[in-house]
Amino acid sequence: MIRAYILIETAAGKTYRYVRDALATNALGVAELFYRYRGNGYQDFNITVSGELKFSPLVFDTTYSVNIQVDGGAVVERSIRFPAPSNEIGILNIAGGSIRYADILEKLARVANGTYLVDIIDKDIRITSNSTRVSTSAIAITAGSTGTDLLAALSSTPSTAIVSDNFDNQITLAGKISEDFDTLSTNWLAGGLLDFPENAGDTPILRRKNLWNGLDDETQTIVQIEATHVTSLIIVEEIEDIGYTL
Repeated sequence: MIRAYILIETAAGKTYRYVRDALATNALGVAELFYRYRGNGYQDFNITVSGELKFSPLVFDTTYSVNIQVDGGAVVERSIRFPAPSNEIGILNIAGGSIRYADILEKLARVANGTYLVDIIDKDIRITSNSTRVSTSAIAITAGSTGTDLLAALSSTPSTAIVSDNFDNQITLAGKISEDFDTLSTNWLAGGLLDFPENAGDTPILRRKNLWNGLDDETQTIVQIEATHVTSLIIVEEIEDIGYTL
């Protein structure tokens, strides 16, 4: 997932983050608002994992395999194996312990060859394509044939794959950041007051987040800024849900 906002910098050294679309509250209980859009294709294993440190049903000295197709390319079988603790201890295992989900993530990341990310998202194992901003960004998970099928071993029936839409279309549909940016740019170039576009799109309530005082979680609603004092308008993107990658 990618979240974005319009960053407005003024000659007085103040910075404002113009944002939209309420998401979950942050650690301080303050509602964060962002433009948010999908930038990478992904697929979930459709299992319940309560934590990386929890034990999985996998066993030692067994080869597990799963087919992972990335961005519509070749179907590649990825095999992983966990030698008994006397020969190798998983990154979060203890001698004589079982295989934890963190070990599975680490092994799957090692055979990714930089083509995908693997992580636990919403209590599920998710494989995410490394490709973004392209319509072909996608993941397809199917049963492996070498050794033991990893999906069967985890009682997994993968969820419906999420294929990324084109970047330009998705960012427009998700938050209409393009239209808002164009409106602000027009106002800025016209001089006078920088009026914020209210009631734009389907979300009438917009919030301007004041960052100049260093208190990122202190929100201040701003109606106008003197356009002659604005020095730059920038669309900033932040990538979320970064998983294991080696």
